[in-house]
Amino acid sequence: MSSNHLLEHLELHFDRTGLEKALGSNAVPSDLWEASLLGPLRDFLGRPAKSIRAELVEAVWRLSGASAPVSGTLSAIVELVHAGSLIIDDIEDNATERRGRP
Repeated sequence: MSSNHLLEHLELHFDRTGLEKALGSNAVPSDLWEASLLGPLRDFLGRPAKSIRAELVEAVWRLSGASAPVSGTLSAIVELVHAGSLIIDDIEDNATERRGRP
C-alpha cells in the first residue's frame, strides 16, 4: 500500500464521525485531533517510503493460503502503527529528522 493510499484511508476513516464512532465519549475535539495527530501524520506519510510492511502483510497473507485478496485496511493498520511507533521513537530520542525532514 503506497503512502497515497494510506493518506486516502486516513482521510476516509479518521474524520469527526469516525472519531466519535471509534472513541465515543473519549473523542477529543476535531481541531485538537487535526493539530496533534492528523496533520503531522499526513506530513509524515507524504514523505517517500518503501512500504515494506504492507508488502510483507500481503506476502504472509498469500503464504497462509488465503484465497481472497488481503484487506487494504489490514495493510493500512500495519503501516500506520509502524509510522506511529517511529514518531514516538523520534520524540523519545529527541531526533530532529525522519526520512530526511524535520
